[in-house]
This record gives sequence, structure tokens and C-alpha cells, in this order.
Amino acid sequence: ILINTGLNFALRYLTDSEKYVNKTDFQVNLARKLTLAKVLNSILPGLIVAVRANHMFDEGGLVETVTSLLISDALLSPVLLLFDVLAFYSWFNMWWTKRKGRNCPMTQDQANQIFEGRIFDLGIKYSTIMKTVYVSAFFAPLIPLAFITCLVFLVLVYWADKLILIARSIEPPSLSDRVSLEMIESFEYFFVFYAVFASSSCLNYSVWRLILRDVPFQESFPSISNPLANCDFKCSFAHGKDKQMLIQSS
Repeated sequence: ILINTGLNFALRYLTDSEKYVNKTDFQVNLARKLTLAKVLNSILPGLIVAVRANHMFDEGGLVETVTSLLISDALLSPVLLLFDVLAFYSWFNMWWTKRKGRNCPMTQDQANQIFEGRIFDLGIKYSTIMKTVYVSAFFAPLIPLAFITCLVFLVLVYWADKLILIARSIEPPSLSDRVSLEMIESFEYFFVFYAVFASSSCLNYSVWRLILRDVPFQESFPSISNPLANCDFKCSFAHGKDKQMLIQSS
């Protein structure tokens, strides 16, 4: 969550430096960049460590790590939106300025900057939603709870953003409907993320055998040659004669 927050500031600055012609192009490109960066940050670290160490279902493995990630993201993200440190700092500045009264040596422009609300970036808001949707879809074949945590996240973030927009933010700049249409079309990738993990995860052992059989990659990374080696359950397709055939073929 902290890294994703840092990505918001870094990529917003970099996108602003590209000098887009209008606000719509800026918000669309900001949402795209942030979504990609947040998805990679949420998926790759834990997945790479789990696959390399062959710790999919062990204690502290991928399942436990991702479950904690999904639950914390669904519950903590809306709370952090409401209890924003920068918002409290802004309120403190307002209170301190009011306390000085007429003795405050401040121009009208400086006063406006202190008392006006914060910018409501649709690109950042959309990227946060798309990141959670994509990550939930990616890990859903392994953890079906991801669908529930994603739904809880969407409901809580909706009300948190609505409160922030009404009570804390300045009026957003006028944007075309292209921003919303781009994000709606991006939901089509939900099924892509779901299919990627469903077709290549350890839940489909036959796919791993097909990919890793007689390939030098096995010799370089023997720890992931059999992703079900440390699992406590038995494959549904490996029983009776099928199990004997599977042993003989291996």
C-alpha cells in the first residue's frame, strides 16, 4: 500500500511533465501508467518468491500472503483514504491561519491555496480500482475469496471517494466521457488476468508437465519443476489407473 501511494506521486509528476494538450489525455494516460505499475507491484514480488522457493501452499506461502494482501487492501485502502495525513495537515494549516486573524501577513492568493480543497484525480482513483480488480481476477483461481474481497473493496471505496469528493476536494476540471469509457473498456482484461493464472498455475498440473517436460528450464530451476511436490492434497485426475499411468510417464 505504501509503495502504491508513492507510485501515485511519482507517476503523476512524470505524466504531468509530458505536457498533454488537455486534462482528459492527462487523466487517461495517468490511469494507464498507474494501473500497470500497481498491478505489477502487487503480483510479481510475491509470485516470484513463491515460485522460486516452491512455497505455494506452505505456511507463509503464496496463498497465505495473497489472502492477507487482498483482505488488507479491501479494508485498509478505504480507511487510509478517509484518514489521509495530507488532509489533516491541510486542516491544521487552515486552523493555524484562522487563529492568527487579522495579524496574518498573507496575500489573497496564499489564503486561497490554503483554504481550497485538494485535487480529485480521476486517474489515480480509477487506477486504484482497476488494480484491485485485476489482482483479484489473477489470484481468484487460487483463492476464490478474492471475488468477495474485491466486492467489499469496491463498495467501501465508492463511499470513501464520494465523501472525499463532496467534503474535501475542489471541483474537478471538466473532462470528456473518454476517461470513463477507457476505464470501462479496461474491465475486459479481467477475464485475461483470470485465464492467465488459471491456465498456468499449480492448479493445473498437466499444464506444468506439458510446459516443463524435456525443457532445459527444468535443470535451471528444479524447484518449480513439480509445483505440487509439497501440497497436502491429491490431484483429482491422479487416482487408480490414471495415477499409475502418470507415475510411469514421469
